[in-house]
Amino acid sequence: MAIKYLKKLSEWGFKTNPLNRLITGVKNLIKKENPSVILVQETKLKRSGQVKIKGYTVFDSCRKESGGGGILLATENESITNPIQVNANVDDDVEIIVVEVKLKPIPVRIFCGY
Repeated sequence: MAIKYLKKLSEWGFKTNPLNRLITGVKNLIKKENPSVILVQETKLKRSGQVKIKGYTVFDSCRKESGGGGILLATENESITNPIQVNANVDDDVEIIVVEVKLKPIPVRIFCGY
């Protein structure tokens, strides 16, 4: 049901090490395609808050102990975004971000995990 409210569903694949090396090209693609939601795995970023995308609310998680992993979830500022607290007994090898967005009248939970 919620699919009809998505502007477009696309999948892009990038090999980055780390994400910030390709961030300019990725931002240009985001500007051109204007996705509702962006999910990134293997950001390899060392700390949260490094990625800013104009017009989007960005949530990210970085690994505390290792240099790999890392996830990012971004939603359009126009959609009402509500972060969902995930209570899981996980270690540094498991990452998950959950947000609830409103696509027109329908609330949809988006999961980004690794």
